[in-house]
Amino acid sequence: MSDVVIACPECGTRYKTSSKAIGDNGRTVRCARCAETWFVPASSAGVAATADQLALKDLESSPIDAPAPIGAATPIRPVSAEPDPEIGRVKSADVLLRDRQDAEKLAGRRRTIRLIWIITALIALAAIVTAYLNRQAIVNRIPQAATLYQGIGIDVYAGGLDIAPPTAKTALVDGVAVVTVSSEVRNLSDVPLSVPLIELSLHDADGVSLAQWYVEPERAELGAREFMEFTSAYSDPPEQTQSLRYRLVADLDGS
Repeated sequence: MSDVVIACPECGTRYKTSSKAIGDNGRTVRCARCAETWFVPASSAGVAATADQLALKDLESSPIDAPAPIGAATPIRPVSAEPDPEIGRVKSADVLLRDRQDAEKLAGRRRTIRLIWIITALIALAAIVTAYLNRQAIVNRIPQAATLYQGIGIDVYAGGLDIAPPTAKTALVDGVAVVTVSSEVRNLSDVPLSVPLIELSLHDADGVSLAQWYVEPERAELGAREFMEFTSAYSDPPEQTQSLRYRLVADLDGS
């Protein structure tokens, strides 16, 4: 009988036992540290068959649950809690290759997912930048888009025409108050546009319209990126006047 050393394939803990406890048919054992079970063949122990060893055969299907993995008569005592590079857990070449391939596949899937997200984000960013830089051209082609742009705080104008915020001054002329309004109409698009009537209106503190009038533009058309100044006066404005409003209209019915 000789002493042999076996190692748990899961945690690498090594145990010292006798070749007699292993037997010539091998034996299934359980690690006292991690409860891993494995079969120890007779060739690993280098033992020959004896009468009392044969009594230990056919135990492969019945792992030992006692704290000492191999037999109560010959308890196994831990040699080291650290795996030994030569005796500890050793993976076969095919297992190592499979693990490496699985790791490479997982890394590849992660790279693909990241790449998809990056491409999607870049496409979305490019679309946002394009929509912003070409906002007025888009609105000129699709006037309904002006509502969308203005809803997120981007200044665009349907039709490509804009009235700059006017200045209003009140003065007495021959004893009568006169409101003089000055501003300019701008073509923000890259194509010539017709200039409609300009509507000006006076409102009280509650926003109720007190008076309104129309200004005929001096030019019927503005070229791309051109602007045209205008001035208009209104005599004897209502005393309740608090604000001035302005807009471009196609005709007198306000359409």
